Amino acid sequence: MAISRDDRARQFLPFDSLKGFYEALRQKEIEYDERKELFEEEQEKIQNELSNVCLGNIIQIEYYSNGKYVNTVKEIKYINKIKKLVIFENNEKVNFNDIVDLKILI
Repeated sequence: MAISRDDRARQFLPFDSLKGFYEALRQKEIEYDERKELFEEEQEKIQNELSNVCLGNIIQIEYYSNGKYVNTVKEIKYINKIKKLVIFENNEKVNFNDIVDLKILI
């Protein structure tokens, strides 16, 4: 039985044993946000807001975390001015330098 030229050539084609795997990986790739540099006036505004914050205040905060910007409303549990951390009720910690925007709601 003779094998045609096309059938012989087909055996050398690349074999994709994980059909669709690489496409699924591309869809799962994480796109990171580029970190914003704040102007001096913006940094001063955030520092002033942080000095006015009391324990138990509810604030709207935008901060940089794990390559993404997070915008959320949280209740303040503790502010550590020495380590420059804001600690929320769920024990989540945010560094002062990661904060982009801050508003006291209550």
